[in-house]
Amino acid sequence: MYAGVRLGGATASDEAFGLVGDVAAHVDGRMFVLDVLMNRVSVFARDGRKLGSFGGPGRGPGEIDVPAALAVDTRGRVYVLDRGNVRINVYEGQEGDLAPVAPLPLDFNAEDLCLADGRLYALGERNGMLIHELSPNTGGVVRSFAPDAAAREPVMRGARSNGYLGCADGRNELVFLPTLLPEVRRHDTRTGALLGTDTIPGYRAVRIRRLGGGVAFEGPKDGPHHVGAGVIPINTSHWLVQTAFARPGAQSLHELESVRSYLVSPRTGVQEVKGAHPRLVSARGRRAFRTDTDPYPLVEVVDLRPEPGAKP
Repeated sequence: MYAGVRLGGATASDEAFGLVGDVAAHVDGRMFVLDVLMNRVSVFARDGRKLGSFGGPGRGPGEIDVPAALAVDTRGRVYVLDRGNVRINVYEGQEGDLAPVAPLPLDFNAEDLCLADGRLYALGERNGMLIHELSPNTGGVVRSFAPDAAAREPVMRGARSNGYLGCADGRNELVFLPTLLPEVRRHDTRTGALLGTDTIPGYRAVRIRRLGGGVAFEGPKDGPHHVGAGVIPINTSHWLVQTAFARPGAQSLHELESVRSYLVSPRTGVQEVKGAHPRLVSARGRRAFRTDTDPYPLVEVVDLRPEPGAKP
């Protein structure tokens, strides 16, 4: 059983996180937690014991500057999207003792990454395309898809290309949740073709418009606007998509409240899951990882239902 394992704050793990940005799990039970404030990754055993950490702030080998996401492959190799150094850092090793190997340099600014069936994908504008399959050995772009002409404009690039990617082994489907748009886009990982675009119901969108040489963001006049909070695979056919409000005074999009959850599938489209829900940043099998920042940053492992029905 994994449910009830807590990482961070005043827990048995004896780990104080600055701010949790992402979590990834390996098939052997190890959990990797990305701390975007401390620029490091901490490694935990399945029972919550801390096994070690790696990274640290800087620009040298294995050091991290402005991390955004991480993923782990079946061999235990860990990939960290290092935005400040415009690269993907790669680490190898056993238990908690991981060391850096040759990084994967990028020729574009990536916002998120995911890994499925041995294929590495990154999100970010490059030559008018938003999603790119990368070589896991060199970081070179193997192919690009998800065209977006508006993202070519420097003033619109961040608004159009920022968001979350979701992918999973055996799914042949990749999901893109934009940070500021009320929609979910599904792509075929084999061809890159757009499988569908689904509108998120009840989404309070920010209005994005050009203003002089820049961009103006205007929220709803009667309250805050929603932002994308993440997308993760739930079972063989559904994705869990979440939106939220930024917490007042938040300094990053990892500080969220009033999370809303939706099930997305090709057959049923988008359906809201009623009730209050924690923010989930990733899942593997029946393990999902929720995060919170109040009263302190933490990660909690929760059990998912084996197969949610089509109706939420």
